[in-house]
Amino acid sequence: MRHSVKLILEQARTRSIARVRVICDQDNIGSARIVEWNGGRLSGYSVDPGNGKRTAQYWIELEVS
Repeated sequence: MRHSVKLILEQARTRSIARVRVICDQDNIGSARIVEWNGGRLSGYSVDPGNGKRTAQYWIELEVS
């Protein structure tokens, strides 16, 4: 996932997208750490209607030119 997040953020920057929302299962500590390492700020929790699992929602702010 680490490389996937990096690639997604690079693509967002090239498209001048200043803010990216990332969601992962709340119990997925590894993914949460990667999102936070890439600047993700926890914005809240919700429940995935598809599987009923609790999810953590993050926003990553990007510098775009």
